[in-house]
Amino acid sequence: MHDPGRIFLFLLKTVNSAENILRKVFLLSPPWRTPFRSSLIVIAVASSMMLATVMLSLGEGVRTSTRDTIDRIGADVYVVPKDLNPLLVNLHRFDQGTEIINALERSPYPPTLTSPRLRDSLFIDPEGDGDIIEVSAFGIDPASEFGFGQFEHLEGETLEVSGDPLREEFILSGVVDPSLLTGMVMVSEELAGGRDIGLGDTIEVTTRITGGRALSCVVAGTFSNILAVRSEGLLMPLGELQYIKDLLGNDTMTEILLSFDDGENAASLIEWSRGGDFWGENAVDLLSREDILGELYRFTSIIGGFSALVITVSISVSLIFISVVLMTSTKESGEVISMLRAIGFSRLSIVRQVFLESMFVSAIGGVLGLLLGLAAVGYLGDHLGSFANGLPPGFELFVVDGSVLLLVLVLFIPIAMGSGMVPALITSRMRPVESLRGEMR
Repeated sequence: MHDPGRIFLFLLKTVNSAENILRKVFLLSPPWRTPFRSSLIVIAVASSMMLATVMLSLGEGVRTSTRDTIDRIGADVYVVPKDLNPLLVNLHRFDQGTEIINALERSPYPPTLTSPRLRDSLFIDPEGDGDIIEVSAFGIDPASEFGFGQFEHLEGETLEVSGDPLREEFILSGVVDPSLLTGMVMVSEELAGGRDIGLGDTIEVTTRITGGRALSCVVAGTFSNILAVRSEGLLMPLGELQYIKDLLGNDTMTEILLSFDDGENAASLIEWSRGGDFWGENAVDLLSREDILGELYRFTSIIGGFSALVITVSISVSLIFISVVLMTSTKESGEVISMLRAIGFSRLSIVRQVFLESMFVSAIGGVLGLLLGLAAVGYLGDHLGSFANGLPPGFELFVVDGSVLLLVLVLFIPIAMGSGMVPALITSRMRPVESLRGEMR
C-alpha cells in the first residue's frame, strides 16, 4: 500500500509547483487579485467562441445534410420545367412527359434507368366521418421509381406488382380505359400512423373537397419519404394520378429522374440537350446533381453570410472589451512594471509578459467557449430538429467536424492575440517614473 504521508507530500509539491508556475506567468496582473475583471475576460472570450461554434456548425450541418440527402436519392440527372429553380422542382409542371422520355432514350447517351413523376395534392376522408384532409400525392412509375432512394418501402407490397396499365395502354393506343385502374396506393408512415390506416384498407381519394373526380383505392403498403418527415402523403401509379387530375391526355409531369451506369454519359447527355438536337430544349432543363447542389449551396450561403456577420460583430466587441479591461489592469500594475524595468527588464520582456498573461486568460475562455458551444449544438440539434417539420429524416441542422473546429481555432487566435496586443504595446512605452505615478504615455 502507498504511504499516505508520501502521497500528501507529493500533492503538496504539485500544488506548490503549480502555484509557482502561475506566479511566474501572472507576474504583472494575477487574476486572483482582480477576479471580477479576469472573469469578464473569460466570459467575453467564451461567449465569442460559443457563438462561433454554433453558427459555423449550423452552416456546415445544412451543407452536409443537403449533400447526403441528394446522394441518397441517387439520380444523376433531373429533368425539370424550363428555367425552374431546383429548389421548387415539385411546384411546377411540364407536359408531353412520355415524348420527352422517348427523346432522351433515343439520344446518343440513353439513361440506364428513367423514372417519371407527378406531384400534386389530393383529398381523402380517412375516418369516413366527413373530416377531409389534404395529402401530397406522388404519381410514380412503379417499375422504376424504387430504383431511386427518395421513397423507401416499409411494409406490405410496392406498386410494382400492379404496374401502370392505364398509362401503358394510353401510350400504345391513345385510349383512356378506366377499367384498367388498379386502385392501389401506398401511404406514408405518417399518414398510416396518424390516421390509423392499415394495409388492405380502402380510402376514397378526390381531386377536390366537393365535386371532384374520385377514386376508391386499396392500401397496398407503406413508405417513408426521405425529403419530408411528418408528411402525410401517398404513392400511386403515375397514370392513375394523371387520370383523376385530368392530366393524362397531356401526360403532365413535374420531374423525371435519370440514372446512368457511366457518369460521363450523364454529363454528355446534358451537353447534348443544350446543343440544339433535343426538341424539348425549350420545355425542360436537364440538371446534374452538381447543378442541384450548387443551387442549394447558393441558398445556404445566406446562412453562411449571416453567420459571418454575427461572428465578426461578436469578435470585434470582444476584442474592444478585453483590450479595455487589460489596459485597466496593466495601468494599475504600474508600480510592478517600474520595479521590473528598474532591475533590468527590457521593454520587450514586459511586452512578452503582458501578452503571455492575456493569452493564458483567453485560452481558458476559449476552452470554456468551445465546450459550451458543443453543448449548445447538441441541445439545439435535438430540440430544433424535433420542431422543424418537413426536414428529411436524419437531416442534421448542426454538424461539428474537423473543418468547424479548425475555423473556431482560427477565430480564437485573433481574439487572444489582438486583445493582448494593444495593452502590450502601450505598456512598452511606459517609463519607470511614469509607471510609479500610474500614468500612461
